[in-house]
Amino acid sequence: MGGESSRGVLSSERQARRADYQQEPDLPSLYKDVASDFCETVTVPEQLPNVLGRAMRTAMARRSVTAPIIPADVLPYATGSI
Repeated sequence: MGGESSRGVLSSERQARRADYQQEPDLPSLYKDVASDFCETVTVPEQLPNVLGRAMRTAMARRSVTAPIIPADVLPYATGSI
């Protein structure tokens, strides 16, 4: 799936979720103390390989905890389930 089309779908899903559901926690704020070396949210599926690679390299090089955050609405597009 192309980047532009998945961005549009994800954006509309996020807007709908904000209107219908309880607000999600701010995960970067929750993880900042334990994953201070690397904490990043994947916003589009195309970012996933790069973010995961950087998280793993950072964790190994610095021997620290990292937190790549993958929202539930991004994961199906990243795995090809949709």
